[in-house]
Amino acid sequence: MHKRNKLIIIAFFLILNYITGCHSKQTVTGSKKLFDLNWEFYAGTDNSDSTFNFSARKWRTIDLPHDWSMDVNIIKNNPTAKIVWYKKRFDIPSEWQHKQISVYFEGINKNPEVFLNGESLRVNIKENSSASCNLTNFLNYKKENDITVRIGITDKANSTGNSHAGIFKHVWLIISDSGQFGS
Repeated sequence: MHKRNKLIIIAFFLILNYITGCHSKQTVTGSKKLFDLNWEFYAGTDNSDSTFNFSARKWRTIDLPHDWSMDVNIIKNNPTAKIVWYKKRFDIPSEWQHKQISVYFEGINKNPEVFLNGESLRVNIKENSSASCNLTNFLNYKKENDITVRIGITDKANSTGNSHAGIFKHVWLIISDSGQFGS
C-alpha cells in the first residue's frame, strides 16, 4: 500500500508539472495569435530572478524574432553581459477567461526562465528548441500582464557560430477551449 501511495503522489506531481509548466516540442492546438510585437530587451550582468529591478535599467524596444548574437552593439557595449532579458506587457480579453491560454515559443535558447506576473513557470528545454508554457492559472483578466524571459549567456551563444541566441523565432499566444491543451 505504501508503494501505491508513492506512485499516486508522483503521478500527481507529474500531472501538475504538465499543467503549469513549459514543455518543449509541443503540438499547437487552438487558435494562434502572433505575440511578436512590442517586446523590450536588456543585456547585462544582473543574475537575479523575477524581482529584477526592471525600472532601473535601459530597455530597448524590439520585435521578435530577435537573435541578440547578431547585434554587434550588444556585444560591443556589453562585453561582460551574462544575462539577457525579454519582457512584454499585455492585456487578455475578458471573453478568454474560460479558455486555456499558453505562450508558444517557436525557437528559444536552452534553459530559459519564464515568469508571468512574477510567477516562475517551469521550463525544461535542453537545447535551442520550441517550448509551450500554459499561462492560464497566472493571468490577470482585469489588469495588465507582464511576461518576462531570462536567458543566461553561454560562451557558445556568445560566439559567432551557427548557434542562435535569444528568442530567435516567432512567439504565439494559443487560445483553446478549456479541456483542450496542446500535447
